[in-house]
Amino acid sequence: MNIVIACYLLLVVSFVASWRLETNNRKLLSSYTLTQGKIKLIMMIIVTLVVLGASTYVILSQEYDEGTQKWAFGSIGTILGYWMK
Repeated sequence: MNIVIACYLLLVVSFVASWRLETNNRKLLSSYTLTQGKIKLIMMIIVTLVVLGASTYVILSQEYDEGTQKWAFGSIGTILGYWMK
C-alpha cells in the first residue's frame, strides 16, 4: 500500500511542478533551451516510468494482496491506453 501512496504523491508533485512552470514568467522560460512542451513530455515520461515500475514490482513480487495487484494491473492498463490513444 505504501507504493500506491508514493505513486499518488509523485503525481501530485509532478502536477504542482508543471503548474508552476506554466504560471512562471514567460521571459524566464524563453531563455532556456527546453521549451514548455519538451518539459511536459519529459515529465509525462518520468511519471509513466515510475508508475510502470511500481506496478510491475507489485505484480511480480507476489507479496501484495489482491486489491493492490488489481490497482497495479489497472495502472498499467491506464498508462498503455493513454499512450496508445
